[in-house]
Amino acid sequence: MRRWIVTGVVIILAIILVSSALFTTNPRTQAVVLQFGDPVRSVQAAGPHMKVPFIETVQLLPKTVLFLNAQPEEAISLDKRTVIADYYVVWRIKNPMLFVKTMGTVAKSLIQLDDIVFSSVRQEISRTSFDELIVARREMTNHIVSDAAPKLERYGIDLLDVEFVRLELPQQNQQAVFERMRSERDRIAQQEKAQGTAQGTSIRADTDRQVATMVAVAKRQAQEIMGKADAEATRIYAQAYGKDPSFYSFWIRLQTLQQSLKNQTTLVIDRNDPIAQTLMGQGVGRR
Repeated sequence: MRRWIVTGVVIILAIILVSSALFTTNPRTQAVVLQFGDPVRSVQAAGPHMKVPFIETVQLLPKTVLFLNAQPEEAISLDKRTVIADYYVVWRIKNPMLFVKTMGTVAKSLIQLDDIVFSSVRQEISRTSFDELIVARREMTNHIVSDAAPKLERYGIDLLDVEFVRLELPQQNQQAVFERMRSERDRIAQQEKAQGTAQGTSIRADTDRQVATMVAVAKRQAQEIMGKADAEATRIYAQAYGKDPSFYSFWIRLQTLQQSLKNQTTLVIDRNDPIAQTLMGQGVGRR
């Protein structure tokens, strides 16, 4: 009976010893083995692993990507405006041994992580104007990660990304800034309108000058054509007069009558007048 009791005690002690010597990790976790509180090795592979019972302990750490939703903080932009920066941090534990030595636990690391990242955020905002903060977020976050990542490597942390949820002015300052932005846009609009008016006046003046030049040239050409036509008509009339002076006189009298007798005009003339003789068929020479 006594032997069975001893055997049972030994078996129980063996089970306790084996269970205290075994620990397990899964694909989402990694482990750091500590000896009297000091990290001695890390375990990355998933599955069962051994440790020295009662001497070594195990601290499990996440292997997955982690997120830190930072508290909104105030920072001063390049143009001296107070900006509320609300952002989150994407990170993971890259070196578990170094992480445990410097940070201890994930919960303790969040404070240090936030301080380091916010220092880079505040520095980037301080060298960027408020207007650029709105349109250059991707470039800003790249600069923040480039600045903060080397500082976090010494703690075994791999900084993956920093993303802004919002970048805005405090509520009490927004209306004043909006009014200033509206005034600035109005000033630019007025300037553009004035430039457009000036350009329109210049274009219209140039067009009027070109039209005046074209009209003057056209009038000069018309006068030249009319002069040539009159000269040609005079030449033809002279030729006709030379060939038959009486017919030419008759033609001239007809032209005169044509110009005089318009709109039912009543004409009173002496019967001996050449025009009267023309109307009565007299004084027309014969060939």
